[in-house]
Amino acid sequence: MALRSTQGENMHGADLDEAARLKQYKNVARHEDMRRRRNESSVEIRKQKGADLMMKRRNQ
Repeated sequence: MALRSTQGENMHGADLDEAARLKQYKNVARHEDMRRRRNESSVEIRKQKGADLMMKRRNQ
């Protein structure tokens, strides 16, 4: 019986190790930060395309 409780504790420790490993390699807790960055970059791209289009119209 003592072996089972030890194995159960090891499995819980393994789950924690796996969660820590996933957190290290995946962007688990940064959803909002990444969404904000994507939004900012898409806005910058749209602004740049609009500015390029205006420059083309002015130079013709």
